[in-house]
Amino acid sequence: MKRNSQSMIAAITFMAIGHSVSAQKEVVYDFNTDLAGVFTEVNAGAPAVGVIAGLTDNGVPNNTKVLRQQTASGLSNQTCVNDLVSIPKATNYSITWKEYITALPNSGAWIKKGFLLRGTGLGTYASGIKNGYYLMVQNNASGSVTFMVRNAADGAVSTLGSSAGVYLDGGKTPMTPLKAYWYRVSIKGFVIKFEYSLDGKIFNVGYTYTDTSNLYPFGGLTQAVCGIGGTYTSHYIDDIKFNN
Repeated sequence: MKRNSQSMIAAITFMAIGHSVSAQKEVVYDFNTDLAGVFTEVNAGAPAVGVIAGLTDNGVPNNTKVLRQQTASGLSNQTCVNDLVSIPKATNYSITWKEYITALPNSGAWIKKGFLLRGTGLGTYASGIKNGYYLMVQNNASGSVTFMVRNAADGAVSTLGSSAGVYLDGGKTPMTPLKAYWYRVSIKGFVIKFEYSLDGKIFNVGYTYTDTSNLYPFGGLTQAVCGIGGTYTSHYIDDIKFNN
């Protein structure tokens, strides 16, 4: 499929400045150089970057650029798919990122987003999506978060396991819109783990899942994915970090 021109320019830029992603142990996307290192298939949802008023990190305004993932009318299953091409093919690794939501979803709606790990081949559920483990952080109307391990395989996305609703701020305290929350997903062998943090330093385990079927045992690529059958995508992400 054809790539959009902006993504092609970004890829050429990364090649020109001599990145050797295959040897990298760490890759960071801070989005201050716009969409460098992000590929988006045509009709797979257009990402955008910019400074957003009101975002805070530990009470301090965030005045740097952040990424907004967007679905578009007519997309297959309302799913946006962004290839993180600066991240090398890997087997055992983690993805850490910072995230904001603009508002809690309405009752009966959710904000669904996360990262597809060990991606291989090409599925048919949505434009550009690969087959692999889709590790989804779902925001609920209650203000809690559900961590979900999903299998993106060919034309379907099915749930392998999920946590109960987790209130990140403790007790039954709903999440605060525009406040930064940090997440980490990791895979080692067939063990998948979700972690979260309120300050980006101290992480708590939110959910662990063991895939006894070992569906994707080999290395693969990484994608940032949102939507998955829903149009509510009012969120921003920043400082995506790959560690091998």
